[in-house]
Amino acid sequence: MKVAEKYTSGDVVQILFYCPGCEMHHGPWVEGNNVPIWKWNGSLEKPTFSPSLLVKGGTYKSGEYIETQCHSYVKNGKIQFLNDCSHEFAGRTIELEPFDDCKSSIKIHKS
Repeated sequence: MKVAEKYTSGDVVQILFYCPGCEMHHGPWVEGNNVPIWKWNGSLEKPTFSPSLLVKGGTYKSGEYIETQCHSYVKNGKIQFLNDCSHEFAGRTIELEPFDDCKSSIKIHKS
């Protein structure tokens, strides 16, 4: 079962997967110029990326801006959320969900 999707824009290739903690897709770059590149095992069914992924962002809650952070390892189709994540999945390891183009309208947060 496919849990990731290959996305190409010009010479840049990302592998998208859904993060339930952030409720959006993350997309480490695996090919391209002038972007940081992650090592990828070539699998869309059980992807592995190296090094870890650190995604920082923010959201407004009750009119206040709150910084967010998602720090994880993706290994063999599982996502290991590190303890410094700001969401409820911190410290847990779970299977990546099946890839769904419609989930979160493919909100991409570039790593």
